Amino acid sequence: TWRIRPPAPAITLLARGTITLASVQKGVSAPKKGTAWWLDEWIYGRAFDTAPVAAPLFIVSAARSGSTQIVRYLGEDPALIAPTILQCRFPYL
Repeated sequence: TWRIRPPAPAITLLARGTITLASVQKGVSAPKKGTAWWLDEWIYGRAFDTAPVAAPLFIVSAARSGSTQIVRYLGEDPALIAPTILQCRFPYL
């Protein structure tokens, strides 16, 4: 028995261009991000490795449950150290 394949879905020229540009952008930006990450590790790696992490704290909560207020209270405590949102988003320099 022969099966007839359905036609492949058509991809518009705009969609193809968007996919191509996204792929090129990812390929171009990956080496820069990797180099910056490596440079950050090279400059600050020993300091990061020697800093003790005594008791990490992770806050996991549902939306609209007061987690932002908890983070603000913990952020005011001088005994706690945490990266800023910007440092979490861009961990390299």
